[in-house]
Amino acid sequence: PFPIHKENPQFPAEIVAKNQGRLVVVYAEISAEGKVENTRIIQSPNPLLSQPLLEALAKWTFRPAEMNGAPASVKALIGVPLSLPAH
Repeated sequence: PFPIHKENPQFPAEIVAKNQGRLVVVYAEISAEGKVENTRIIQSPNPLLSQPLLEALAKWTFRPAEMNGAPASVKALIGVPLSLPAH
């Protein structure tokens, strides 16, 4: 699967500043329609990052994985690096 639409999470800037370069890791299932489902946080440097990330991922759309030429659902781990936006 490859993301074709991404929504950036609205993380609290002060938490991102303290954890720059770290990852939030999310388990997700990507449906045969390219929708993100059944997400859960696997690893996060701060629990306040979880909700904004899960809300953003719910809006992502993927080009679905294929099995034998047909769209298929897959399980994935998604790593989201923490960084402040460039000014």
